[in-house]
Amino acid sequence: MKISDCILFILLFLLMTFPGSSSGQSKELPSDRESIDKGETLFLNNCNVCHAIPVERIGPALSTVTKKRSLTWLLGFIKNSQSMITAGDTHAVFIFRSYNNTVMPSFKKLSDDDIFDILAYIQDASKTGSPKDLHPEVLLSGKYGDAILHGKFLFDQQCAVCHAFDKEVIGPALGSTPKTLPLSWLIPFVHNSQEVIKKGDIYANFISEQYDHYKMPAFTYLSENDIRDIFLYLNAKATGPVHISGSNAALNPDLSPMSKLKVDPGPPRMSFEEGRHYRRYISLNLIQGLFLLGALIHIAFIIALAFIFFRLINK
Repeated sequence: MKISDCILFILLFLLMTFPGSSSGQSKELPSDRESIDKGETLFLNNCNVCHAIPVERIGPALSTVTKKRSLTWLLGFIKNSQSMITAGDTHAVFIFRSYNNTVMPSFKKLSDDDIFDILAYIQDASKTGSPKDLHPEVLLSGKYGDAILHGKFLFDQQCAVCHAFDKEVIGPALGSTPKTLPLSWLIPFVHNSQEVIKKGDIYANFISEQYDHYKMPAFTYLSENDIRDIFLYLNAKATGPVHISGSNAALNPDLSPMSKLKVDPGPPRMSFEEGRHYRRYISLNLIQGLFLLGALIHIAFIIALAFIFFRLINK
């Protein structure tokens, strides 16, 4: 083999073995202010009708999306999401179904650099989150109100140190997570993310790489229902108002609280009104009984006096 052929073989091997980035990202996003400002303008003109950074509109919230999907995937999805869905991309199909098969328009008119500027703006905006508490009323309304409030309590106690629903903290924003990833993946990951990573899960390893392999603690003490309630809270917290999101504002039906074991309620209990009538009935009967007892004692006393009187007369 010629020396030139050997060198060519080694170069090809190195290119195949060491891609441009260890995180699976084929290109770094621009970080200069000019690109970010251009990306904001492009976002407002092309994306803002259906998307916001901290919360959902017609589509999912986009906070930290640049660390949840590879840039190659995002580029392909933004340019033509339907082609990826038709091709059977797992993530694309799941998101499409979560948002009622709402078709995202293709953006073939945008160049790669335009899309990278938009993503640079999203990445920059993911650091600030929402300036106010959005849609708090949804937490107290609906048939899942108790479960959502339970999820809020657990999130505040267990997750809020590293996560927020609308922005990046130590870990990614979690607002639209319940509608962009299946529960069958989320629950094991929350229970023990390191175990999922060690098993070679591609997406878990991708997320780990984006955050420099920061180890998320295991939450094995949380029940499956606890985790479902946390994601139900996040779903409710990030969902857009109905007048903007339409039917896509609905909570993910897969997150409905798990049915609890039926407990024997025991004998039927009286209503307050029934109890009042019953107490009155008992009281009247007790009074009547006391009167009858008093009358019997009185009669017995008279009979005893009469008996004593006749005994004295007969002496």
